Amino acid sequence: MQEVKHKQAFLLLSNNPSDKIVSLYKDIQEATKGMGNAYFLFHSNIGIIPDKISKLNYFSFSNKDLFDLKYIPLEPKFMPISSHFPLFYFYLNHRNYSQYWLIEDDVRFNGDWFDFFSSFVNDQSDFISSHIKPFSENKQWDWWNSLRHSKINIPHESRIRSFNPVCRCSNKALHLLHNELRNGWIGHHEVLLPTLLKQKGLKLLDISGEGDYKNTDVNIKFCSDETMRFRPAFKQIGDEQNVLYHPIKESLV
Repeated sequence: MQEVKHKQAFLLLSNNPSDKIVSLYKDIQEATKGMGNAYFLFHSNIGIIPDKISKLNYFSFSNKDLFDLKYIPLEPKFMPISSHFPLFYFYLNHRNYSQYWLIEDDVRFNGDWFDFFSSFVNDQSDFISSHIKPFSENKQWDWWNSLRHSKINIPHESRIRSFNPVCRCSNKALHLLHNELRNGWIGHHEVLLPTLLKQKGLKLLDISGEGDYKNTDVNIKFCSDETMRFRPAFKQIGDEQNVLYHPIKESLV
């Protein structure tokens, strides 16, 4: 087994080579120097890497690459329901990181990205995300039933969900989840990732700074239900400092 080095990968996931997204990548790359390596995780189905991306530290993938993982997608269109697949594809090609951050391209941080990422450097959680909540707190959520396996059942009362526009998985977590997905688990990533990890006894941390999975040692709160949300989209980043905002759609900015 390849030795795991104590460094992190920071992956900006996008299929958009616009100046604003490239600038976001460069901000993250500059902020994470010394912590690990930043990659532009570029989704390309035509086999062409735009000139802007080719000059960056990029890692590209296609739908065929995701299909070849031999996981079961919920639907033929991988994104956004199976947006965890690119993370696993990267992991399988770069197994020597201790932690893997995945950042979607419509997330912004009203502050220095260094302050955000460095806050978690010494935290040993296997999964860091926002709004980690049990089934009992939102029984009407649309995706609870998406988690399934042909031979195994996890009762709804034992299922949890998370909101993953920014999340971090440990090497151990990705190794475990990769095997579980190969063994037939299927589900929306927002219920599949936290539930399976919790079932296996791994440690979860909520960057919302609230609920059962908050950090009890350090008061860390980088978002709320109002700043990290599914919809509506923000037209611009908000005024609250050192807070994550999502979704900020480039077409609206």
